[in-house]
Amino acid sequence: MGKHPEVKIAIHRISELSKRFSENFFDIVQSDGQIYNLDFFIAGASDRAISIASAFKDMLEKRNYVASTILLRSQIDTFHRVFGMTIVEDPLECAEQIFKGVRYDTIEDRNGKKLKDFHLKAEAGKIYHWLPKVYENTSGYVHMSEKNIFTVFENTDKEATVRLNIGNGGSHLQDGVFEELAAAFHHVMLICLQSLQELAMKRPNIQRALDEKLKPK
Repeated sequence: MGKHPEVKIAIHRISELSKRFSENFFDIVQSDGQIYNLDFFIAGASDRAISIASAFKDMLEKRNYVASTILLRSQIDTFHRVFGMTIVEDPLECAEQIFKGVRYDTIEDRNGKKLKDFHLKAEAGKIYHWLPKVYENTSGYVHMSEKNIFTVFENTDKEATVRLNIGNGGSHLQDGVFEELAAAFHHVMLICLQSLQELAMKRPNIQRALDEKLKPK
């Protein structure tokens, strides 16, 4: 990644954060020895987050900006789905419905609004004000747009000269661009983990189980 170590540091931080997703799940299950459909949702979301993070790190190391950006957008989707489960009336019932094959976007939040992508983006944006802009910018790479076109242009010192870099996924872009991308991905991973932990607190008797663990022996 050039002479700048920031991206390598960010990749290491993402790797360390990925480990916490699996650790978090096992901590949840071991807290009371019970398993619920909500736990399966948490497990699936955790696995998706870890898998996307693994692919993101590979693409970042290869300086594939286009693929990395698409993966960032996918990770935002993971977060949105987890966040959505924290704003419903009964997460356990919703997890039961999802497990039975009910479409996620037909489920309603506690205010009667369906968990559509635009609603999740708006509600999450009230808390994480920076997220909607990242969502919009990365969407331009998920769906073919002008962003894909502009990515192939490479700077040149010669006047009236156009240089196109095709097939390298934006590898010619400066290190700072990749550093910002890595930082954004890490932030999304972090708020996703926080939402999973918040969701875990909706499990029956979870607080009592945690209190029991914290009692002095």
